[in-house]
Amino acid sequence: MIKFDRIIKSLPELSKPIAMPDYSDSLKASAVLLILHLVDDEWQLLLTKRADHLKHHAGQISFPGGKYELGDEHLVETAIRETEEEIGINRQLPQVISQLANHSTLTGYRIYPYVALIETLPVLVIDKGEVDNIFSVPLSFLINKANHQLQSVNYNNIDYDVYKIIWQDKTIWGATARMIVNLSDYLNADEQAHTSL
Repeated sequence: MIKFDRIIKSLPELSKPIAMPDYSDSLKASAVLLILHLVDDEWQLLLTKRADHLKHHAGQISFPGGKYELGDEHLVETAIRETEEEIGINRQLPQVISQLANHSTLTGYRIYPYVALIETLPVLVIDKGEVDNIFSVPLSFLINKANHQLQSVNYNNIDYDVYKIIWQDKTIWGATARMIVNLSDYLNADEQAHTSL
C-alpha cells in the first residue's frame, strides 16, 4: 500500500505564486485535478470518461478540469472550478498539494496538472453534458511501470509515440497517460531512494 507520507514527500511543492497562463503561448491553457482518494485504506486516482458527443476528445479518459477563463484567479482555480462543474465536488473540498509539469497536446492545449487529496469522496453529481461516467484506479497499479505501454499514433500524417495504460476494459492514453507516468516518476523515484539507503 502506498502511504500518505510517501505521496507528500515525493511530489513537487505547489509553485508560488500559483501559475497563470503564458499569454505569449499560442496553446490554449487548461488545468486538471489528479484527485487521490482512499478506498479501503488504498489510494486511488479519480478519472472521468468524456461524453461521446463532445467536439474535442470525445469518449476519452481524462482528469476533471478544463479551459482557463478570464474570471479565474489562477490555474488552480480553473481546475477546481471545472471539477465542481463536471462532477459536483465542492470547491472547498480538494486539498491541492502539488503541481506537476505542464503538458502540451497535439490538439492545441497546454494542460497544467495539479494533485489534490480528498480522503473520502462525496456523492458525485455528473454533468452529463460533459462527462459520461467516473471511475477510480488503484494508484499502485497506475505507478507500476509494467503497466505503461507505448503505442504509435498518426496525427496529421506524422507518427507520434504516446503512452497507453489499460485498466480492465478502459484504455487511458495520450496526455492523461503522460501525466500519470509523470506522477509515477516522482513516486517511484522516492521509493527507489529509500530502497537504496
